[in-house]
Amino acid sequence: MAEVVVIGASLPGLAAATWLAQAGVDVALLDRRVDLADTAFARGPGVLHGGLPEQAWRLVSSLGADQAGVLHRFGAEGLELLSTLAPVNPCGTVWAAAESEREPGELARSVDALQAMGLPAELGDGARVDAEVGSVGFHGGMWRPDEGTCVPIDVVAALLTGARAAGVVVHLGARVTDVRAHDGAFEVVAGAITVPAEIVIYAGEADAIGLDSFYDDCLFPVREQALALRRATPLPLGLRAAFGWTQAWTRPDGALALAGCRWASDHMEEGETDDHTLNEHVQAKLEGFAHRYFPDAGEVIERWAWIQAHTCDGLPLVGPLPGDPRRVSLVGFGGCEAGLGVRSARAVVDGILHGHADGVPTGFAPSRLIA
Repeated sequence: MAEVVVIGASLPGLAAATWLAQAGVDVALLDRRVDLADTAFARGPGVLHGGLPEQAWRLVSSLGADQAGVLHRFGAEGLELLSTLAPVNPCGTVWAAAESEREPGELARSVDALQAMGLPAELGDGARVDAEVGSVGFHGGMWRPDEGTCVPIDVVAALLTGARAAGVVVHLGARVTDVRAHDGAFEVVAGAITVPAEIVIYAGEADAIGLDSFYDDCLFPVREQALALRRATPLPLGLRAAFGWTQAWTRPDGALALAGCRWASDHMEEGETDDHTLNEHVQAKLEGFAHRYFPDAGEVIERWAWIQAHTCDGLPLVGPLPGDPRRVSLVGFGGCEAGLGVRSARAVVDGILHGHADGVPTGFAPSRLIA
């Protein structure tokens, strides 16, 4: 019997399992994938971000300055924690303005908001952006020195190695189909494997859908897409553009990679679970963006997709599920696993070990969605 079963080898799931095992807890981790190179983070962008993709000033407008500050500092702490677990490059990022009318003003307001939160941010013009990243035509930029880049598969591999070294029993190729309450505990069923547990942590992002009815109306899959093009000049830092929703980075093979543009789909790619079929409209916009701002980019050499889990209000679901503190949620990060996800994993571990967790944004509690 495991004291804790973690369902899903997401970054938060791997981090939580590792920290619990290091504290002496018997932990089992199950994931449906045979190869964790197929996880959403491993297939996703190599640009690290501490907060949400939304512009910082917009978050202040919706949550208020205090809660927006808590959220952004929480995510920044997550990036610091991730750097202790896996190889990351703290080279910073630039949020570039691709649109000339509104976006430069939004970046300026975001710089003011981040500085008010005590986080580093600096404003610059388009000429500086183009000079630093070798682009053409950006209209301004916001530099975030506390962010950076990574090789996503290397991060996942490092966390998996760390989890096993800590004593986590890892079951890959184990698709969980049921979590049953039994004699005051749980039975987690994955094919021929049944693991009894005292506590269950749902950390499989979109894979959590269907395992607990709580997620039926508040968690949904979204397909994100990317492509890579030949380019001789590497980006010296991570890049986000188009109000933060398009990302660019350099892969280890030197290719320029871009992700985003799901707005080109008439349904924003929401509800999609197939990460093998690509939306041609999204791909066309990505390729057009690449050649518009990086005219020295060559032909496309790879296209791919992955499935993220989003929530109905855009904030993750972190902590005990309503009605049962032994069912713990660690999902809904919408591509923000590195910052918010890893820091949330630390909070979940602290809650299990000590009965309380400090610093968690109040808007993350799953109970917020109960009328």
